[in-house]
Amino acid sequence: SRRQRQMCIRDRVKHVHHAFWDAFTERLRERLEPGHVKKLILFGEVYSGDPSVLGQYTYREDWPEDTSPSLDSLLNFQFCYALRQYLRTGEASFGTAQEIETSMRARSAIIPDGKSRPYYNLVPGLDGLNSADKIINFAENHDGINRFRVRGVSEARNFLANALTLTMPGIPCLYYGTEVASSDDQATVHEDAETGRFTYLPAKLANPFNEARQNTNFQRLASLIELRNTLPALHSSSFRSLWIDRDASRDDDGIYAFIRGAKTEDPIIVVCNASPRSSVTAIPGQAMPLVNDQGQPLVKEGQSLEAISMTQLQDDEAARSVAIEWDNSIPHARIPMKAESVALFRIR
Repeated sequence: SRRQRQMCIRDRVKHVHHAFWDAFTERLRERLEPGHVKKLILFGEVYSGDPSVLGQYTYREDWPEDTSPSLDSLLNFQFCYALRQYLRTGEASFGTAQEIETSMRARSAIIPDGKSRPYYNLVPGLDGLNSADKIINFAENHDGINRFRVRGVSEARNFLANALTLTMPGIPCLYYGTEVASSDDQATVHEDAETGRFTYLPAKLANPFNEARQNTNFQRLASLIELRNTLPALHSSSFRSLWIDRDASRDDDGIYAFIRGAKTEDPIIVVCNASPRSSVTAIPGQAMPLVNDQGQPLVKEGQSLEAISMTQLQDDEAARSVAIEWDNSIPHARIPMKAESVALFRIR
């Protein structure tokens, strides 16, 4: 994704006739050289969290006669809202990650009830990727939703939002300033505000870019981005939720875990703890099952989970191995997590 040339069509997409976008994207692709058009992503902004509203622009109006994509992709507002429901709740509270799972399911080949097609066009573009592969995940932007970190949102919680954005399927988009955990202290979690559009490089700093690079949050994000670039599982479209705490349950402790690249030889398990307290991937009587959609084991007898070392992301205590428990041929894992933390595990 990072080698692609991107063209963003902002704000206007839903205010222009759909037929125009069909004609515009088709003719633009025709005019570009074959080598260039394969590197181009045409994505748009449609201010809606409804996947049926977003996904319609990945289909042409004359679908199914012509199944080729119209826009390649959209900004994923559904994911943005779901991320905020889980992590941007203010103070010490936390929400549920259930809507994140819903946003991931919306990108699948499942045809929703009452619909004649999946939400997103899964016919590959000229680069071999479909619109779900190229959807733009984000946590904040220049509009009213603006900064993720406002009053009541910790630096740690801000990092978790970016960590999920970077480890979910799709193309991650980070808003300027988030890499140094910039906070809009004029806004709260309960309001839309555009007060987060502030100067990134204060004049009083002699070497502002160097100072930013020394920021701990910057270094943690850089470490995670490096892992994203080197771990093939994080490039795949393969995704499965493994553990989602339910906010209606008294056992809810803020844990969300999922597996990437489950169909490859080197899958990665990501575990996020939104709680201000230590938590574990378990409830009384049951640990997190490591199974696929068909209930089949994702690991083999004798294997364990090994935490992936990340500079500035984990301390020595977190660099650990987690034993896998077997119960009636089903593997389970009790992964202890520190407060407001994220960890990546490989299978060993």
